[in-house]
Amino acid sequence: MQQLPFENENNNLVFFRAYGVIHRWTRRTFYSYVSVPRGLHGLMLVLCDHIRVEYHDDSVMLFDKGDLIYIPKGIYYSIRFLGDSEPLEVLMVNFAISGDLTPCDRIVKILSNADQGLAKPFYKMASYCMQANDHKYEIMGEFYRLLGEIKKQGGSTETSALAKSVQPAVEYISSHIGEPMYVSDLAKKCLLSESAFRKRFRESFGQTPGEYVTEKRLTKAAELLKSTDIPITTIASELGFYDNAYFYKLFKNKYKVTPSRYRDKDEAL
Repeated sequence: MQQLPFENENNNLVFFRAYGVIHRWTRRTFYSYVSVPRGLHGLMLVLCDHIRVEYHDDSVMLFDKGDLIYIPKGIYYSIRFLGDSEPLEVLMVNFAISGDLTPCDRIVKILSNADQGLAKPFYKMASYCMQANDHKYEIMGEFYRLLGEIKKQGGSTETSALAKSVQPAVEYISSHIGEPMYVSDLAKKCLLSESAFRKRFRESFGQTPGEYVTEKRLTKAAELLKSTDIPITTIASELGFYDNAYFYKLFKNKYKVTPSRYRDKDEAL
């Protein structure tokens, strides 16, 4: 099974001090580790529509409902919660690690569209942590059950390697989301022929490269509508939608309302 970002090849890590938390937020609220670094490792299952992560160097990452992310110990960041209906919920388990672990300085997405069953151990750990009695063994049992389920949903090493083969394109899309993109150029970044790239990309993400780019652009547009006052036409053009009517059509297909209604709906509350 694939290796998780907080595991190592020697398998000499010991996990302890795990505790679960259910976070429920109002629109546009956030929490941050800006002045002090995060003290523990964490796993977060996103149940609200989106979250926006900002780092001390002003770089930004966006995650969507169903994403499971790993938040490393020691990083500086802030998270803003976005969505249509309150409360905006995320499930969290914090934990400590003893052993030889190579640190990373960014949040890592482990799963997309995680199965709903993954939430069960999160809720159980949170329930145990709210009780007066000491349930540390039950909590750690649920924590290891969670890790096993993550590995199960994450697929085989073969699947992981398949996604890794198109990762240069995914990273380029994320950092150049508003720029023109051509499949031939994305394929070259992965050192693949165009046909091989298309095939591997669809097998990895269940979408064509074009569908993936469009979905990420629409997600970014929704986030900007919620968090900024940038005109809708400017948002559309900056994200590569040069036909406003087409942008409105795609946006309404995804979010069931027009961009203006999407923004006004949030501001009215």
